[in-house]
Amino acid sequence: MDRKFLRMIFLVRTVLRENGKLTSSEIRKKIENSFKAYKDCEHLYLDTYPIDTFEKDKRAIRDAWKIDLVCNKRKYTIDIDL
Repeated sequence: MDRKFLRMIFLVRTVLRENGKLTSSEIRKKIENSFKAYKDCEHLYLDTYPIDTFEKDKRAIRDAWKIDLVCNKRKYTIDIDL
């Protein structure tokens, strides 16, 4: 599995699970922790999840999957454009 794809899956899953409870930094920290399981698999391991990568992933998710990660009062929720 590709690291970028896995990162985007973790991003969508985290926002869905925590719907409206987390800021971008809290989301990124949870995703960094999710990747700790992949430490032995170096091509998937993610040490840090920078804000610019977070923003790129949000755009890619919106464009490819028609899922928009919406920030409301610094907390993220999911908006599905059907």
